[in-house]
Formats: sequence, C-alpha cells, structure tokens
Amino acid sequence: MNELIQETFQKARQLTREGRYAEAQDVLIDFYGSEEAAAYREELLGPVLLQCGNLAIDQEDYAEAFEALNTCLEYGYQDFRVPLHLSMLLEIAEAYSDEQKLLEEAVSAGYTGIPQRMLTASLFNFYLRRELFLKAEKLAAQVLADHPEDYFGRHMKAAILIKKKKYDEAKAFLDSMSEEFGEDPLYLQDRLDYYHEQKDYAGEIREMSRNPAYDNHIRHLVLQRKLDCYFRLREEEDFRAAARELFVDYDDERGSFAELLLAISDQNFITAARVADYILTTRRDDRDFLFYLTLFIQPFILTGFSAENMKDSNRETAARAGSLAIEWFADHGFRTEGLKELYKTIDVIL
Repeated sequence: MNELIQETFQKARQLTREGRYAEAQDVLIDFYGSEEAAAYREELLGPVLLQCGNLAIDQEDYAEAFEALNTCLEYGYQDFRVPLHLSMLLEIAEAYSDEQKLLEEAVSAGYTGIPQRMLTASLFNFYLRRELFLKAEKLAAQVLADHPEDYFGRHMKAAILIKKKKYDEAKAFLDSMSEEFGEDPLYLQDRLDYYHEQKDYAGEIREMSRNPAYDNHIRHLVLQRKLDCYFRLREEEDFRAAARELFVDYDDERGSFAELLLAISDQNFITAARVADYILTTRRDDRDFLFYLTLFIQPFILTGFSAENMKDSNRETAARAGSLAIEWFADHGFRTEGLKELYKTIDVIL
C-alpha cells in the first residue's frame, strides 16, 4: 500500500509541475475514494488535504487552499507545513491576529529539528513585520537558551536591532561574533542586512569584497545583492557582470530578466529574443509574473519596437500573446489600459 501511496503522490506532483492542477487534484481525490485506500482512509485524509491545499495555493485559489488546510488542521494532522502554509494565507488575508495565534500554537506543538526552526522563523518574522519587539526579543532569548551553540538565536537578536534602527549596537554585536560565527551563512547575511537597511549600498559592496567567506558560502545571494546595489549606485558595467553571472551560473530570474532588459537597451534584439524564449520555456510550468511580463514584451522585441517591422503573419500571434499577458495582469489587480495602448505602437490592436 505504501508503494501505491507514493506512486499516487508522485503522479500528482508531476502533473503539478506540468501545470495540470485540476488533473492532479482529481488523482488525489479519486485515490482517496478508491477501494484500495478504503482501509487507510482515516490516515490518508491529512496527507490528501495537505496536497490539495498546496495545489490550490499553486493555482492562487486561496479560498479553496484555506478550506483544505484548515480542515487538515482541525482533523489534527501533524505536519508542520499545515500551519506554515495556513499562516501565509492568513497573511494574505490580513488576518493578523489569527495568524499570530496559529503560529504561536504551532511553535509550542512539540515539533523538532528543521520543522521547528521553520515555524519559529515564521513566528519571529511575523513579530518583526508587526513590530512586536517585546515578543520577538522573548522568542529570541528562548531560542538562544535552548540552543546556545547555534547562531540562530543570535541572528534573531541582530535582526531586532537592525529593525529597530539601532545600527551602532547591531554593528558591535555582529563584530563581537565574527570569530566564532564568521563562516555561518546566516551571520554573513546579517552583516549584509546591516548595510542594506541603511541604504549604504557602497558599504555593502565593500563588505562583500573584503571577505572570501561571502563567495564561499552564499555566492548566489551575494550576486543578487550586488545586482541590486550596482543598480542603485548606477554602476552599469558591474551591474552587467552580476546579471550575467546570475543568469549563466544560477539560472536566476532576476539575472535573466536583467539580461533581457540590457539586451533591449543595447538594441540587440537577437540576443533579447533568445533570452525571452529561454525565460518563457523554463518558466512555462510556473506561469508567474516574470513569465507573463516576458510574454508581453516579446512582440516588441521581435519587431525591434517598430511598427514597420510588424508583419501581417505575426500580428495575430502578437495579439494573442499580449491578450494572455494582459488578462493575467488584470486578474492580479494591475491596471491594463496603458498596456493595451503600448501595443498600438507596434500596430497591434488588442
């Protein structure tokens, strides 16, 4: 039976990766109602509800996701992902008191290891967002007392000082731990946050350059931070280099879109078209903001932003791409009147 359960969930996950959410949901529901699962129905209810809730989140059907995950919680299914994902839905709904209660109960529910760490981090970040500093400090002290050998509790203290804009204290605190935790990825990130929150982007660049531990332990994050800092500092060549590394070495969405925009700004429309095709191909299953923004831009790239280059044979394809993108933007709360007007500049009416 365990093999059948694993096969069923694996099939549902594969369908999800292909963007076939309704089919994935049907697979789970049909399996739950099958004769093979009859003897295991009670123990399968939690996992099936969790998977259905996750599928609904992927489809951005938050009402259905909440119903599935909340039922899972009420049923008493013990999986840390249930309160973790529910808290995200409550954050979206701005139901902050319910979110706080849920996370506080989850942190006290007896999870251990990585699940407990993730729940604690979510509760701590909730406290910081709401500026509930006393609760955040109490939680940090408890974590530090329970795990004095770990940097995590110290990270929480550093984050509180930075959030409260007590930058001198934060710097002194971080400096005092450099010898013991200087190679810890979370410690290195805290040092970058110290500069970033003050908008000291030049200082952040210097910090990343002075210590090889940054490249050794958090190279991907370093490149993301460099991309942001160089953009804000208007250092074009360094921005280009960071974008290229992110795109080539990490298949990073920021790097790929930066490469796309740089190619357009250089009027190198052949390269821009190749990058756009790459983004649309690799993100076809995700169908996220970057996918639809690239889909919207692609017809402009193919015409070199000139109506004279729009062939009659391509107009229908361009209109279909633009309509799909604009429909997605409208569904997600964007104003689309100006986007439709942009298409008129390349002789396409939506």
